[in-house]
Amino acid sequence: EITRFGARGLVDDRGSMHSILRPETVESLFWLWRTTGAQIYRNWGLRILSAFGRMKTSFGYASLHNVNEPGRLRDEMPSFFVAETVKYLFLLFSDDDVLPWGDFVLGTEAHILPSARWGLERSGGRRWQCSGRRSPPGSSSSSSGGGGDG
Repeated sequence: EITRFGARGLVDDRGSMHSILRPETVESLFWLWRTTGAQIYRNWGLRILSAFGRMKTSFGYASLHNVNEPGRLRDEMPSFFVAETVKYLFLLFSDDDVLPWGDFVLGTEAHILPSARWGLERSGGRRWQCSGRRSPPGSSSSSSGGGGDG
């Protein structure tokens, strides 16, 4: 679960040998790859991806009590494994133009959001205008269909 980056590469933390398929290490590898282009980050990602093969079950992927005992599977697959870990692995091994910097940002839990620049370019430079206040829900103007001018 905890991996440290040492002078000789990835170094395991012997006191924390479980794995619950968390995304943080793969996310770090993705950002390091995209920033530096150094192949070592994809190599480390490939090591992590191949280790997931030991965790495959009939219905998904299981967490491990101890990575050195791959037969001791936990009966669980956290939702963040698919939502984040697999997404970062996909991005790590994808061409850079799959998610161009400047056009998109990654929010919490690796949600891909368009950047303001991307939106402006596609709208011809038009910006969304707030032209007034809406009536609060349940007020007489909103129940009569008036709803304000926004």
